[in-house]
Formats: sequence, structure tokens, C-alpha cells
Amino acid sequence: MQSSVVIAPLRIVNEAFLVASSIERCPRTMMLRELVMNALEAAAGTELGLVRIMGQEVDGARKLAIWNAGRGMTAEELLLVTDLSSSLNKRVGLDGNFGMGAKVASLASNRHGLRYRSCRLGRVSQVLLGQREGTYGRVLQEAGPGSEPAEVIDATAACAAEGRYDLSEDWTEVLLMGDRPEQDTVLSPYNENPHVPPNWVPQALGRRYMRLPEGVTLRIEASSCGVTRDTVFQPSFAEQYFDRVERVDGPDGIVLHYAYRAPDAIRPEPPSASLGMGAVIYAGEVYATVDGSRWALESPTYGFPFASRQCTVLIELPASYPVMPEAYRQFLRFCHGDQRQVLFGDFGDMVAANIPAWMRRIIAAMMPASEDYLNEIKADLQHLLQELGLKDEPIPANVAVQTSSAASASGSPPAEAASVSPRPKLPTAPEILPLDNDQSIMEKGLVGRAGRFYSGTRQIFVNTRYSPFLRLAAQLEAEFGTAAERGTVATLARQVAEWSAIRRLGRAVVYGMAKKAIGWSDEERARVQSPESLSLTVDDVEAMLPPARARMASLLGQTIPAAGTTGYDAQAGDAQRLAGELADGEAKLQQAMLSGWPVGNFLRRLADIEMRRRNPDAARGWLQQAIENDQANPWPHLDMSRVLQAARDLEGAVRACELAMELSGGQVAAFIVRRGELEMVRGNPEGARRFFEQAVAAQPDDYWARLALSAQLLADGDLNAAEEAAEEALGMTSGSTSAACLRMGEIAQRRGDQAEARRWIDRALAADPTDFWANLVLSNLLGQDGDLEGADAAAAAALIANPPNPAPVHRRRGELALQRGDAVAARRFFEQAIVANPDDQTPRLELAKLHLAGGDYEAAKGAAQAALDLKPANPGPALIRLAEIEAYLGNAAAALKLRERAVEEAPQDVWAPLELARQLKAEGELGRASEVLESSIVRHKQTRAAACTMLAEIHVKRGNLELAAERLEAAIAADQGHVWAWMLRSQLALQKGDLSGAEAAAQSALECKPANPGPLLRRLGEIAIRCGDLAAALSFGERAVAADPKDPWNRLFLSDVLMAQGDLDGASEVAKAAVQPDLGRVPAAA
Repeated sequence: MQSSVVIAPLRIVNEAFLVASSIERCPRTMMLRELVMNALEAAAGTELGLVRIMGQEVDGARKLAIWNAGRGMTAEELLLVTDLSSSLNKRVGLDGNFGMGAKVASLASNRHGLRYRSCRLGRVSQVLLGQREGTYGRVLQEAGPGSEPAEVIDATAACAAEGRYDLSEDWTEVLLMGDRPEQDTVLSPYNENPHVPPNWVPQALGRRYMRLPEGVTLRIEASSCGVTRDTVFQPSFAEQYFDRVERVDGPDGIVLHYAYRAPDAIRPEPPSASLGMGAVIYAGEVYATVDGSRWALESPTYGFPFASRQCTVLIELPASYPVMPEAYRQFLRFCHGDQRQVLFGDFGDMVAANIPAWMRRIIAAMMPASEDYLNEIKADLQHLLQELGLKDEPIPANVAVQTSSAASASGSPPAEAASVSPRPKLPTAPEILPLDNDQSIMEKGLVGRAGRFYSGTRQIFVNTRYSPFLRLAAQLEAEFGTAAERGTVATLARQVAEWSAIRRLGRAVVYGMAKKAIGWSDEERARVQSPESLSLTVDDVEAMLPPARARMASLLGQTIPAAGTTGYDAQAGDAQRLAGELADGEAKLQQAMLSGWPVGNFLRRLADIEMRRRNPDAARGWLQQAIENDQANPWPHLDMSRVLQAARDLEGAVRACELAMELSGGQVAAFIVRRGELEMVRGNPEGARRFFEQAVAAQPDDYWARLALSAQLLADGDLNAAEEAAEEALGMTSGSTSAACLRMGEIAQRRGDQAEARRWIDRALAADPTDFWANLVLSNLLGQDGDLEGADAAAAAALIANPPNPAPVHRRRGELALQRGDAVAARRFFEQAIVANPDDQTPRLELAKLHLAGGDYEAAKGAAQAALDLKPANPGPALIRLAEIEAYLGNAAAALKLRERAVEEAPQDVWAPLELARQLKAEGELGRASEVLESSIVRHKQTRAAACTMLAEIHVKRGNLELAAERLEAAIAADQGHVWAWMLRSQLALQKGDLSGAEAAAQSALECKPANPGPLLRRLGEIAIRCGDLAAALSFGERAVAADPKDPWNRLFLSDVLMAQGDLDGASEVAKAAVQPDLGRVPAAA
């Protein structure tokens, strides 16, 4: 007889390996779902219908427990269900219960133990699953002393002693014991692999269930986590959490749920985050979730270009829909075909087509206001579409159902629905949607990118904060800055830059669409329309500049400026560079926010850029964010101190600095140095010095603290101490060598040793050839040596480093142009300095000086008044310049009042008392002049030499030569490089007949290398004449003329010498040249 068996079942040879692999391949995060699902199913249909999630104390450690009412299990039943692929009162099958989910999902995270207890008819049975010696199984337990270890034990007595549950009712409990006895499975269920937030239980459940079985209550108790009191759980998709919900019936029994929660909703917060999302619902559970940044990025495809954070869409599939959960229930699969994973996007067309009208109105209300230029771009793109022969796809008339691309009842993946009564449409230009705030830019994945094109909806989202947009706007603003009011020009520049860049983006997208006609695949067209490709399209600012210039000029009624003709090309380049830095800084901030990094330093960087762009309000806003982001961080407060000082809020700057010092513990040199700098601004050098000394004491190895102290000591005239501090800084390696070398050079200059100063400056430049200040100081040295061309080249070299504030370079070049006699070039440089830093009074005062020298008193007065109108922290220089102009106009009384005002309103100004004393001395008020000078000597160490010299002049006028000599000694002691002190000393010696002393003093003055050595050379010539050395006198006279050929006094002195030698013709010729310099000749010796 033939056997009826036609197949031999496969056996499992390595059962332990199969069990272990099933457990360890299961995603750990499915644990809670599986345990809670078992509890919900067991509680369903019972009278109590209760599931509890709670924490319990076990041997000193807190453990998470899930308890449910419902029929309990006997010892035999509990033993049965704790095997894999085993279930009680459920059918095991691929389309239903697998009989293993809770066990395989939980054991990998509970190797120490997963304890099952079940009460059936008053008796509690207990099984402990776990891993021992690498094997998963039931851990043998002893029911009591002397009992034999068993797989299942009677735990009735233990439960009764604990008193936690009513043993007269049936129930089941699962306790998560974790991987270690001491592990807290309430807060760390996965032993920190992965880490979970404190409210992980309501979060995980909130996003897993759309609804609970009818009649079942799930209670999350305060002893667990995520709640402060016992809470009845409601899934995050319950209608009570939303302001409005609407169900829309789709094809094949699908139901679409559209829900909206306003940003300021007063409804209760759902268990999980209340931001919008999309998901597929099957059998009451949530799959194919699209949320967070992914939802924001994909939502335009589903009809939500905006408001996605407030809108939630759920696609609920009927029970008969041909899908099934995969083995671990992480996602759904289609039942037929390639059985691929079900995605939310499979139903995207259906979602977009069925958005309720009220929700469409909300979306439209959240769209940004459209700029006028967008309509122009849209028309341009419409024309290009027609030119390229592109047409829209027909849109079916019955979109509510027929456009569904969801899987049909056959179980096949989504397919295109047949068109019904198509309505032909004209080609539609892509919709342009500009974004300009961090949140929107991050949501659309546009950090560091120009735009993103959604082909399905023909929408282009544009990041108008992308670097080329800002760089182009900055270029236009710099070029057309004088064409209208600054705010108007800035607004137009932004709009024109956006017009130029967006037009370029849009045309690139349309040309990409047209490539289908020549055989490009969808993937190839998607690549050229990707955010990265679109970004490259606008990266070339130079290519966008010509049409942008033309449009800007047209809007302002101007002609297009030719490159290089305005004199502001450097400023335009700087503005564009800074705008690029700002955009890059914003992109890095957005990336940091996306990555969850600390953002304080990114915000500080943006504040620094805005300060260099002369936007102090914007800088202050960034720093305020930085302070709010990390209130214990002292550095934003230090930066705020600088911003407030720039805004002339000196007291606010001091408060911010003191707060930074307090937060840092008062021992960080940088903060103490900053506090000293503020005392300098206050006109309190003694207080500043104390802070600098405190900074050095706090951090003896701080390079910049030593240099700050050195600078203060130099200002106080203590050259030896200043040199010592600078040398100590130079011996450190933590700072810039060039800065210490510069300080040593300054000290050498103060000592009158120009050669030593030059060596230090050369050393500074060797350390850093692009050092801004080193090149400027070199320019000053070369200018003093008469090398004006070299001085100008050194000043120009200072610009190579792209300094944040190039104004000092332009000022210096203006001064050099004046020395060359080129007033036109000087004016141009001073105006460039004003453009580079409009808040700096100095170039305006230089411009006033230039106008004054040219005899244009009104222009001079206007420039000086403009400087005063800036309300500088030190108004002294502007008041002094105005006084000088009034004096030229013959208004001595007005000039005196202005100088008195300078002393009163600018007590920190070291030159104001000297200017006042000079006028008082000239008017014969020697007593009052002396009082002003005595006060200045006490208050201002920086100008002590000048004040002592002027007092010496007053004593000479009074005939008190001894006191004059004492004052001159004090002046030279304060500053050995003070030329006029040496000159006056020479004069006194000459008056006493001390020719050797007079000559020595004049030579010392000459060694100081003054800008105009003519008077000193004439003095030496006078001494030579008294000594009877006419040849030496002639040499000094010729050198004086060579030093300044246009100074008539030099020529007159030379004429006197020639006459004394008997050369009357030569004397006459030189004398004529003194009256008309252009007609004369420079002596051969010159």
C-alpha cells in the first residue's frame, strides 16, 4: 500500500540559535507596543477593561510593569504561552497573531529577567524569562526554602504579602527587570541603548495607536514616567487634541482624517509632540509615519506648502485592505506583487486631492505675502514654457476619488487612476514661494541651498537668505548707496537681488522640464533640478549682476555706474563679502539647530558680522538670543558690552561687562581687560591701569592682558614699565607676535629712536606680512622719513588683510595725499573713509581740515558739524575743529566758547585743555591758561609733555626762565620724543648765550624726526651763524628748503645766509622764490 505522505517537514537543528536570532534581530523599541497590545487584547471584553502601566520597587531598583484585567492563566497555560510562536485563545498565523512578538521584542533588553505573573481563580503563577550563559529561556526559580527549582512557580503568597493586587480577580502582569538587577527600567528600559526621554511611555504609545479597543481604559500611573499623576491615556490622534477634524471617504473603503491644531491652541497637549504629521492607519495602529523634518520637507508634495506643522493627515485602511504587518510589526507590506513596504507617499495624490476647503484656506493664509516682482517672473516663465512647447498634464475633473493612486482591492501597489473628462489647461508656470526665516528654511531642507523644486506640484521654494542673494543685494546697495535714502536703497537692493536670482532659478527649472522632449529620464531631470544643482545656478553673482544693475538703475532713475568710476568698488566688495559671511553664518546656525548643537557661538558670530556691517541693532538681537540660549555663558555678555559701547551706551556696556566678569568668576583676563578699556573710554586712566594689573594678576600667562597693561603704561609715559610688559608678552607663545612687536616699536618711537622702531615694525611684518596695524605704523614711519610713495604703498598693503574697518587706511592715504599737495585725491580718500565707517567722526574732521586749508569755510564747518552730529563718545575733536574754523573766520569769542565746551563735555579728551590754553595764552590770559594746563598735567599723563612745554612758554613770557627750564625738564622726562620741548630748550639756551646747549637741544629735536624739520634746521643754521660758520649755516638752509620747498621761511633764511656770504644775486633769486615758489629753483644741495 502506497503512503499518502508527500512531504517531510523541515526540522530545526540549532534551536538555540534560531531562538536567539529571532530575539536579537527584533527592534528593541517594539517592546512596549507588543506588551501593551497583549494587555489591551486581554482586557478587551472584560467588565473592568483596565490596563495599567506603573513602576514597582524590586530589590531597591525601580522596574516598569504592565498589568491588565482579564482572564488569568493557570500554571500550565502560562508555561505554554511563554514559548515562542505560542499563543492562548488566539489563532497563530501570518495575517494575525504571531505568538512571539512580546517575547522576542522584550528579551533582548531584559536578559536579567522578564517576569510574567498571572492570577487565575485566586492562584498566582510566575514564570521568569531571561538569558543565562548565552541561552534564552525560562529561568528556574524556587517557590520557597527547600523547594525544587522549577520553570513555573506558585507566587500567590508573595503577591498576597506585597498587597499590590486583588487576588479575588483574574489579572496578568509583566515586569521588565532589564539587563542588570540595579537597572531602572522605568527611566532606562533599554539600558541606555538606545537612550529614551523621561516621557518615553506616553510618547511611544501616543504615536502608535490611533484608537484603543472599545471599552478598554489604559492608565499610565505616576509611579511610571512622563506623567505627574495617574493619567488615562488618550492616543495623540484623539479629536480632543485638535481644533478641527474632518473625515473624507476615499475609494476602496479608505478613510482620510484631516486634523488641524492651531499654533496657539488652548486644547490639552497630546501625549506625543503636537506638530503635524502624516501616517497610515491599519487595525487601529499607526504605520508609515512621516513626521518632524521629513514631514515638513515632503508635505508640499501632499498639498501642504505651508501650515504642515499644524496639519495632520491619517490614511485609515479598512481591515479587508490587502496589506499585512511585517514580522516585527514595524511597517506594513502589500500582500501581492513584490510585497514592498507601504509608504504614506503611496496615497499622496489622494491626500492632496481631498484636502477640505477649510484646511486649504488655512494653508493659503499662512503663505507669505507675494512680492510684486514674482508676478513678473511668473509671466516670464509662462512665456518660456510656451516658447519651449511645454504643456500641463490634463487634470481629471472628478479628483475627489478618481485621482487616488492607492492600492486597489487586488492588493497591487498604487497605480495611476483613469482620467475622467479632462479639462485642458494652459501651461502653468512654477509657483515661487520665497522663504526668509530660519524655521521655514530648515523645514524645507534649504540650509545652505538656494531652492527646492517639487515637480508634482510645480512649486519652487526659495531660500532668500542663501549667500548669493545677500551678496548681490550688498553689492547693489554699495553701488547705488547715494541714489536715495539708505532704507529705500536697501529695500530695493534686496528686491532686485531676489528678482535676479529667483528669475535665474525659475528659468533653470523650466529648461530642466523641457529636457524630457529630448529623452532625458525622470531621474536625470530630477538631478538637474535638485537643490544642489539649483544652488550652483545662482552661485555666480557676477553673472547676475548686469541685469540686476540695470533694473536697480531703472527703479532709481539712475544711469548704470561703470565699474571703477565711483571710487567705492572696495566698499562694494567688502559689503558683498560680509553679506556672504552673514548668509554662511545663518546657514551654520540653522545646521546647528537641526543637529541639536549648542548655538551660542553661532549667534555670537552673526552678531560680529552684523557689527562689521554696521547693523548694531541686528547684532544686539543676535546677542540677546545667545544670552537667552545660555544665560550662564559670560561671552555673549562681553560681546554685548562692545555693541552697547558702539551704541554710545557706556553705562550699559559697563553693566554687561561686569555681568560677564561675575559669570566667569572674576578671574578671566579677557573680561577684566575689557573692563579696563571701558575705564579708558570714561577718561579714567588710573582705574583702567588697576583693571589691567588685575587681569595680569588673575592670568599671568595671558598675552593680551600684558599688552593692554603695556599700552596703558605707555599712555602714562612710563616707557620702561611699558617696555617690560611688552617684552613679557613677546616671550609668550599664546598670542600674535606681531602685536607685541608693534608695541615695542611704539615705545621706541616715543623715545625718538626711529631706527629701532623700524626694526620692530619690520619684525612684526615678518611675523605677519598682512598685519593691518603693522602696515599702518610702517606707513607713518616712512612718511616721517619723507618717503611718501613708500608710505602710501604700506597703507595700501594694510587693505590686503580685508580689515573689518578699512577707514583708518583711507584716512592715512588721505593724509599722504595732502602731504603730496593732491587735495583731490585726499578728499576722495576721506570720503571713502566716511563710507567705510559712517559712524567715525575722524574722516569727517579730516575733510573739514581739508576744506579749511582750501578756504572753503562753510564746507569745513558743515563737515565738522556732521562729525559732532554723530554724537560721538568723545565730542572734543569735533568741537575743537569747529573752534578752529571760527578762529579763521575771526570769531574769537565763539572759538573760545567751543574750546571751553570741549573741556567741559569731553573730560576724557587729552587735547581739549591744550587747545583752550593755547587760545587763552594768545589772548594774554596767562593766569587762566596756566590753571588749565596745571589741571591737564594732573589728569592727562598722555599729554603731560605738551602741557609742560606750553607752561614753559608762559613762564618765558613772564620772564621767569628758571621755572621755564624746570617745566621743560619735566616735559622731556615725560616724553623724550617731544620735539617742541627740545626746540624751546634750544631757544632758552640761545637766549642765555649757551650755543653748545642750544645746538645739542636742536639736534635732539631733529633726531625725533619731526614731520616738518624746517624750523629745527633753521635754528641750527642760526646757531651756526652765531658761531661764524656760514658754510654750515648754508648747508642747514639748503636742507630746510629741500625738506619743504614751499615753506617761504626756509627760503628766506637761505636768502639771509647767501646775503651774509655776499651772494646777492643768489639771495635775491631765493627771496623771489619765497614769494612765488613756483618761479624759484631748489638749490643744488637740495
